[in-house]
Amino acid sequence: MSIIIVIFLLLMSLTYLFGPNEGKLPTLVEAITIFFMLISLPLGLIIIWKWELLGSILILLSIFAFHLGMLFQGDSPEIIPLIDVAIIPGILFFILWYFSRKVSLDLKFITKSTLITLNNKE
Repeated sequence: MSIIIVIFLLLMSLTYLFGPNEGKLPTLVEAITIFFMLISLPLGLIIIWKWELLGSILILLSIFAFHLGMLFQGDSPEIIPLIDVAIIPGILFFILWYFSRKVSLDLKFITKSTLITLNNKE
C-alpha cells in the first residue's frame, strides 16, 4: 500500500513540476502545502519501514499540514481519498511502535525479575 502511495505522489509531483502551470508561481502557502503532500509524505512512507515512530510522526504531520494549508488557502479542508489514505499506514505503524516498545519493556522487566529470583534461590 505504501509503495503505491509513494509512486502516485511522485508521479503527481512530476506532473506538477513539468506540467503546464499557466506561467504563475505558487504562493508561499501553496508551496508549503505542495511540499508536505509531494515530498514529506512519500519520505515518511519510505522512512516508516526502518523507524516506525519517526515515519509515523512525519506522515501524520504531513497530512495535518496539508489540510491546514488548504484551510489557509481559503479552501475547505475536504477529505481527498488518494492522499488521506496515507494516514492508515501512519496510524498502524505508530500502534506497532507502541506495542513493540511495550513488549520489549515487559521482556526486560521479566528478565530482570527472573535474574533476581534465580540469584535469591542460590
